[in-house]
Amino acid sequence: MKLHFLAATALTVVATPALAQDADPEFFDGLYVSGAVSLDAPTRGGDGLVFDTDLDGEFDNNVLTTAGNNAFPGFCNGRALGATIGEGCTDDDSDIGYAVRIGIDSRLNGGPIVGGLLVEASKSEATEFTNGFSSTPASYTVARQVDYAISGRGRLGISPGDGRGLFYVTGGVS
Repeated sequence: MKLHFLAATALTVVATPALAQDADPEFFDGLYVSGAVSLDAPTRGGDGLVFDTDLDGEFDNNVLTTAGNNAFPGFCNGRALGATIGEGCTDDDSDIGYAVRIGIDSRLNGGPIVGGLLVEASKSEATEFTNGFSSTPASYTVARQVDYAISGRGRLGISPGDGRGLFYVTGGVS
């Protein structure tokens, strides 16, 4: 499911880039914890059901009635309000999403090179629906929802000048 995060970091819960402060702070050196709340809105557009009736591995076929007509003449983005396309559909369910991040950065040998690790857990309450109407008449709805996501990433970067900026590359698993 594709989700757009309308407010990816709407609320920062805690952000402590360094555990100790002094007259000459070391940016990007320490533990940090943050949280985010977002409005997750499923992507709208061109939904449909696809079929592989000839079993060739390509989902490019129509399901045909005994008369040879397309058994699924219409689709909609959302849940069906009835058995025919004329009765319409509801919208997908946009809803809240939230995440927490815990990470640590360290300046290697006190220089401009910074290494870090990050663990993130997120959850979305949004649901996306696809509906197909058959010629019987009937409707068939598929619902998709992300239960949760857990990610781990590492990063390596350089903090030039006075150390207030960081250019980095990151990678990991989710």
